[in-house]
Amino acid sequence: MLREKLNELKKLKKTSELSYKPKISFLENLECDTEVLLEQITFPSLFLEEYSELNPEHLKQTELHEFKIKIHKELLNLYKYLQEESFEFYLEYLLLKYKLDLFAPSHLAFFLMPLQKYFKQFKVLDQCTHNFFSMHEFYSLDVFKKLYQKNALFRNNFIAYFDGVEEIEEVNLFIKAVSEK
Repeated sequence: MLREKLNELKKLKKTSELSYKPKISFLENLECDTEVLLEQITFPSLFLEEYSELNPEHLKQTELHEFKIKIHKELLNLYKYLQEESFEFYLEYLLLKYKLDLFAPSHLAFFLMPLQKYFKQFKVLDQCTHNFFSMHEFYSLDVFKKLYQKNALFRNNFIAYFDGVEEIEEVNLFIKAVSEK
């Protein structure tokens, strides 16, 4: 009897009809699925090749930690492609495919931090994670710098996230501006 009730509940809950709606978007007013986005991406990535079958929803806790390490490396590598036309398509692809706003929101927020263009998306992710910027409505290096100097949690996360970033001028200028005394 209990089994029948469970089966009935499963039938009512049509999970195949549920769709994922991310908290942010990089392609305003443009709805695409991952296949369409994939066709637009012009640069190489391990997440397009080796890790394409990864699904963070089905990972165990230790595997999820490894996934976050891989996504962190991928995001740091992605700075090289800031000027590529397909950059935003790739961000949207990662967001939809791997649900980064759910499974790695801190990584995505720190990735967006040097990129003033994405401050709106950064603010949404920040509200879901550390809420460092709840009082600030505009992008300001001074705010980042003050946080770095006064907030140990922010400083430690900042150092951990940007450790090992390649020589990308825009990103390195941001890091230097925030971390200098």
